[in-house]
Amino acid sequence: MVDRLAEQVKKAYANKASVFFEKVKEMNLTDKELIAIPSLFIPGWGEDYDSSCFKVAIAGKETLYWGNEYGDSLKCDLTAYEKGKYDVLTSCRGFRETGPAQWRNTFWQYPATALAKLFGTTRDEVLTQGNPLLRSIAWFNGHAIETYASDGVDKAAISPEKMSALQKAADESGLSDFETFAKVFRPNVIFYFYRNQSGIPERNFPADIELVQHWGSGIIDEYRIDGQTILLHCPHTTYLTHGNLKQSELADLIHDILKARNVQIALCDKDDAIDFYRMSAVEWSTWVEFVRGEALKYPDSDNMSLSRHLMVVVARELAKRKATMNAQTLVLILNEVDKFRQGNWQYSTERRGPCSSVRGAWNAYTNSGKNAEAKWIAEAFTKLNGDFAWK
Repeated sequence: MVDRLAEQVKKAYANKASVFFEKVKEMNLTDKELIAIPSLFIPGWGEDYDSSCFKVAIAGKETLYWGNEYGDSLKCDLTAYEKGKYDVLTSCRGFRETGPAQWRNTFWQYPATALAKLFGTTRDEVLTQGNPLLRSIAWFNGHAIETYASDGVDKAAISPEKMSALQKAADESGLSDFETFAKVFRPNVIFYFYRNQSGIPERNFPADIELVQHWGSGIIDEYRIDGQTILLHCPHTTYLTHGNLKQSELADLIHDILKARNVQIALCDKDDAIDFYRMSAVEWSTWVEFVRGEALKYPDSDNMSLSRHLMVVVARELAKRKATMNAQTLVLILNEVDKFRQGNWQYSTERRGPCSSVRGAWNAYTNSGKNAEAKWIAEAFTKLNGDFAWK
C-alpha cells in the first residue's frame, strides 16, 4: 500500500529543510565547520506506525553522531541539497534500516521498557528487529541539529557561537517544533526525554500546550497538545541512569498515567483467542471500527490488495499481544468494511473459505519477500479447532 505518511512528511518538512539550508548557506561556514556537525535530523517512523491502533512517539534531546545515506555531516546534507538530491525521508530510511534494535543504547532501553510494561512483554523482545511494537513508533528530537555540548560535534572545528546560530536557524525553519510533528504524525502519546533535575524551559512546545499534571513527585510532567496528544515530559535518560530512576520504575509510572487517562493501547488482551461467538458487542464494534477506519485511508485501492493489507494490520495488532483470532471472525470483520459491502465484495464465511483467504494472503506476502507480514498472518489466524489457518 502507498505510504501515506511519507507524502505528508514531505509536504510538511521539505520546505522547512530548504529554508534551513538556505540559512546555512548565508552563514558562509567553512567545509571544516560543516564537517564538524552531524547530519540534520528529520522525524522518522516505523513501517507500521500509520496503521497502528496505538500511536506512540519517542522524542529526545538530539541524535548523537547522526548520519544518513548522504554521509555523516551537515556538509554532506548541504551538498546533497545543492545538487537537488536531498530528501527529507532520509532519516526515516536510516531509522528503519538500523534503528533501536541495533543501537540498543540506554536512551532506547527506557521507552522500550515502558512499552514492554504496557504490552506485557520484555524490553529485549521489544528491541528485536522487526518487532511489531518497534515498527509502530515514530521518532522526534527537540534539536534537529546537535547541540555544541554533544559529543558528536567536533568542538575544535567550530565555535559555540556558530553552533548557536545553526540551532537558531533550525528552530526558525520549524524543524524542531512539536506543533508540526504532532499535526503530521498525530500520536496518541509522546514520551519526551529531555529534562534534568533542575528542569529546563520547554523547548519548541506549541504556544497553546496545556500542562495537565505533575506525576511521581515531579518525575513526569503531563501535557496536552491540541487537547488530544498526551506528552509525557521526562528527565533525560542520562540523568535517570545516574541512580535517579530505574527503567522499570519509569515504566510503572507511565503505565499508571496512561491507565488513569483510559488510553487504549491495544484491541485485545494478552494471549487472547478471539472468537466472534464469544466477543462482546463493544469488542466487536472496536475491531470493526478500527478496520473500517484503516480502509478509508485507501479509497482507490483494489479490493484484494486492500483486504490483504487489512489482514496484516489485524495480524500485527494481535502479534503485539501474542493473541490469535480464528479466520471466520477475521472475514466477518473484513466483510463489514464499507467499500466491500457497497461493492458486494464479500469473503465466504463457510467451510474452507476463511482459511483459504488467510492462506492466500500468507502466500502473497511470502512470495513478495515480506517475511514479517507473512509471519504475523501465520501466527495470528487459526482454524476453529485452534490449528493455524495458513497451513
